[in-house]
Amino acid sequence: MDTRTREAIRYLGYGKHAIDNQTFSLVLEAFDELDRIVEKRMIYRIFNIHMSGDDRMEIENIKIQSKNLAKNLCGCEKVVLLGATLGVQVDQLMKRYAYTNMAKTVVLQACAAAMLEEYLDDWQENLAQELSVDEYGLRPRIRRLLYCASGRNLEDSGCTEEDWADNDRRKHAYAAEISDSSDRS
Repeated sequence: MDTRTREAIRYLGYGKHAIDNQTFSLVLEAFDELDRIVEKRMIYRIFNIHMSGDDRMEIENIKIQSKNLAKNLCGCEKVVLLGATLGVQVDQLMKRYAYTNMAKTVVLQACAAAMLEEYLDDWQENLAQELSVDEYGLRPRIRRLLYCASGRNLEDSGCTEEDWADNDRRKHAYAAEISDSSDRS
């Protein structure tokens, strides 16, 4: 069973429990349908980030207050904000099935989420390779919307060695396959 199928099954709430044959067939059908219609698109932009205090940061002119986000982004100089989609056809397909087959709609949603995660994982791996040339590293995605690029100057970062070790553990725990992500802005 491939990764995206396992993820879709997990999103459906099966966890480590065995999936029944009928639901498994729906998952396979859903991926077949989605593979025929998806139009993956992404746009992203790298911004400088300014940290001010324990829970405040500014990205461009956007001021954000979040203790957890500030901790995760501790030591970062840049962030990558992105938007990604599998295309409007996916939404239209789910809407069409919502009127006639709610079970299939739920399965399509789980499969689409798994496909989008796979797309973002592949894209992140490519970006990590590009940024490593500039001596930046990536931290794990936060809600799949925010990336952090950070230099390795601990003294200037305001982070403790424990913060860096924590972030390094999270970074090294992440693994993804490489794919083509040609829609860059």
